[in-house]
Amino acid sequence: MTRPLKPCGTPAAIMRHRRRGQPLCDACRKAHAACKREWRRTGRYRLPDGWTAS
Repeated sequence: MTRPLKPCGTPAAIMRHRRRGQPLCDACRKAHAACKREWRRTGRYRLPDGWTAS
C-alpha cells in the first residue's frame, strides 16, 4: 500500500522531481523560489504561511 503523492507546488513534490531526475514543473519552480525567498529573509526553509503554488 502506497501513500498518495503530495501535489505539485509543495516541498515534497520538489524533492520528488529531483529524485526522479525530472525538470521542475511551473508550480514546483514557483514554490521553490518562494521557499528560497523566505529562507533568505528569515533563515527558515518553508513555504510562507497561506502561500499556494497554483
